[in-house]
Amino acid sequence: MLLSVSKFLRAIELDPDDQSTHLSFALALEATGQQKWAEEEYLRCCEIDPNYLPGLRHYSEYLRKTGRVMDAEQFESRARAVTA
Repeated sequence: MLLSVSKFLRAIELDPDDQSTHLSFALALEATGQQKWAEEEYLRCCEIDPNYLPGLRHYSEYLRKTGRVMDAEQFESRARAVTA
């Protein structure tokens, strides 16, 4: 994972406003149990582009998995608004 982290960090350094890189990094971090850092990356993804549907959906799923149902519903509502 250390090699992957350095590659993600380099990609973010090169293009800090690429929401898809932040999302991919969040998913990788979550998969390796680095929840706090993953959440920071999910939030950064959603800050960069508040209408980025994959970011909204994945972050909502993450929130549900961590038991934060009301927060998850907020992001699900945002995702529905994007697709409406």
